[in-house]
Amino acid sequence: MKCGESDGRNDEYEENYSEEKFFRMLIPKEKPLIIDIGAHFGESVEFFHSIFPRADIISVEPDPESYAKLLKMFPDPKKAINAAVGAKAGTMTFYQYDKSHLNSLYAINKDSKDSLGYAESCDEKKVAVRCLRLDDLITELDIVGQQIDLLKIDAQGGEFEILTGGQNTLQNVQNITLELNFFDFYSKKNTFLEIEELLPGFELYAITKVSQNPKNFRTDWAEVFYRKNTK
Repeated sequence: MKCGESDGRNDEYEENYSEEKFFRMLIPKEKPLIIDIGAHFGESVEFFHSIFPRADIISVEPDPESYAKLLKMFPDPKKAINAAVGAKAGTMTFYQYDKSHLNSLYAINKDSKDSLGYAESCDEKKVAVRCLRLDDLITELDIVGQQIDLLKIDAQGGEFEILTGGQNTLQNVQNITLELNFFDFYSKKNTFLEIEELLPGFELYAITKVSQNPKNFRTDWAEVFYRKNTK
């Protein structure tokens, strides 16, 4: 469906946009403080260092196997934390899959109709992991009250719980990028509205990436970017 002049603006956007431009514009600092929750092997850490070579990046990864690879890339245990982040502290069951980017505190819903067939084919293992509230993590890192320039969350369904346990921390966060699932791939899901209710003082700035289901044309997930509302 054509949208008139909007189509031309969208074409111009595609020509001008790059992730590096986006983050440099919204985080105009040489040494930002970035908290990466769900760091996996360190892909995002590497990406942000390529944009901000002097950035102070603290990465958090619960899966022991992924954390071992993360630590090889960034071998400072003060900057790479082996823990999950959730609504409450304690020991939690963590679900590991043969496709490690699907690992989560929440089991995959085997009845889910995902377009890639992951729900039916993934082998599942369980391990116990340490879990912290975001507010407690910030206390443990001794950065309470410091401005956090970017909070990145990629927790495979755990976004609501992370934000719930980080309400004090969010007062000092300037920007948030997180992945939201829009269907029942995991054993729980939260709506856009439920996430927004945990972000008073923030405004939705951009939807930076979407995953479209080629079979039923559903939007499966999106990466969204929130900014502190300064009005």
